Amino acid sequence: MPTSGLAVPGRGSVERPVARRTDHHYPGDLSARRDVDQWSQAWRKHASHYTQRVADTRLQVREQDCQRELVFCLLGGHGIKYELALSATEVLVERGVLGRCTRSGDRLQRWLQDLLGRPWYRPTKLDGEGRRYRYPKRKAFLLRQADDWLREHARDGLLERLTTIDDEVERRAWLCGCPGVGPKTASWLLRNIGLGDGLAILDVHLLRALEATGRAGEWRLPKHYLELENAFLQWSASLAAQPAAFDLFLWEYQRGDV
Repeated sequence: MPTSGLAVPGRGSVERPVARRTDHHYPGDLSARRDVDQWSQAWRKHASHYTQRVADTRLQVREQDCQRELVFCLLGGHGIKYELALSATEVLVERGVLGRCTRSGDRLQRWLQDLLGRPWYRPTKLDGEGRRYRYPKRKAFLLRQADDWLREHARDGLLERLTTIDDEVERRAWLCGCPGVGPKTASWLLRNIGLGDGLAILDVHLLRALEATGRAGEWRLPKHYLELENAFLQWSASLAAQPAAFDLFLWEYQRGDV
C-alpha cells in the first residue's frame, strides 16, 4: 500500500456485477449459510487487532497523504495489479504530481505519459528488469483531468476542501465529480483518511463476502450500490465492528493472511 500507510487496497470495479457462484466455496471453506457464518466468527477473534491498525493510520493525515491516495486510486483497478499501481504511485508522488505541480494541462499529460511508459516499476521481472505500467497514455490523460479538476474545485487543497463538507455522503458525491472517481473510489479515499467511516468500498472482496453470507440477495452494481452498502454497514453494526476495520479484515481473510 502507499507509503502513507493509509490505503486499504481496492480490487475490481464497481461497474462489474457480482460473479454468480453455485458452490459458495471461498477461502477457508466458508459457507453461505447464515447460521455458519465463519466470516463473522473469525472477525470476533481478530477485531481488536484490525481496529487498532485502522486507528494507527489516521493519527496524522496530511494533504500530501490525501493526494497520494487519489493518485493510487486512479492508477489502480481495471486489471492493474496492486504492486504495480503502488510502485507507479511512489514514482509520481516523489515528483510532485497533481495539485501544486509546476506542470499542468498538455505539458503535465506528456510528462506523465513519459514517466508511466518507462520500464522501472515493480514487481520486477524474473530477469530483474523493471516493468512498464499498463495504459500509460490513458492514465496520463486521466491524471491530467484530475489535476485540472483539483485546480478548479480544490484550490486550497483536497483535504481542506473535503473537511468543509460535514456529511460524508455529500463528501462522496462531491468527490465523484473528479474524473475517474466513482462511488467505490470516493468511498475508498474518504475511508482511508478518516472522513467516510459510514461508507462501504464495494469491490470484489467485499461483494464476495456479502454474497457468501446471503446478504447480497439479487442486488447488483452499479444499480444497487446504496442497498449493498447498507447491507455491509448492517453486518458491521451487528458485530459492533468499525466498517473500515471490518473491510480490511475481510480482504486479508480472503487472501489467507489471517
